[in-house]
Amino acid sequence: MIQSIRTTVALGPTANREVIETACGRETGITLSAFVQARAEELAHLSSQPHDALVVACAGESHDVLTFISGAVAQRPGRPVVVVYEGTANGFVHQAFDAGAADLINSNIANGSAAADGLGREIAFALEKAIVRGPSTPAAPPAAAPQTRGAMIA
Repeated sequence: MIQSIRTTVALGPTANREVIETACGRETGITLSAFVQARAEELAHLSSQPHDALVVACAGESHDVLTFISGAVAQRPGRPVVVVYEGTANGFVHQAFDAGAADLINSNIANGSAAADGLGREIAFALEKAIVRGPSTPAAPPAAAPQTRGAMIA
């Protein structure tokens, strides 16, 4: 297991900071470095916070959160981004991965119940997986099949 993953948490609208603090505070593998808002304007503040990974917590869909995720990945491609999401699987999950998320956890984070449900353990496991996998790279386009030309048969 990785010693301790220094993690900055970006909070989307209605995400409860206390839920994340409580859940991660119980995990020895996670050290919370800072909290920021999951808005594009906050991207500049990420570089001033020493951290190994980023957790983005959001309750419900948010274009601002997706913009923040893609900006964070563009800013530092090697940093894993794990999304903790409360909502339905209505396309946001796909959009979060398209924006660059390494993993996604579905949990009740708008109120206090998630802390008792093993959320910290899930976040730690998702962060470990993302770090071990390393940065995601776009797949290379498939090689074109060689074109062979033969003699025409009459």
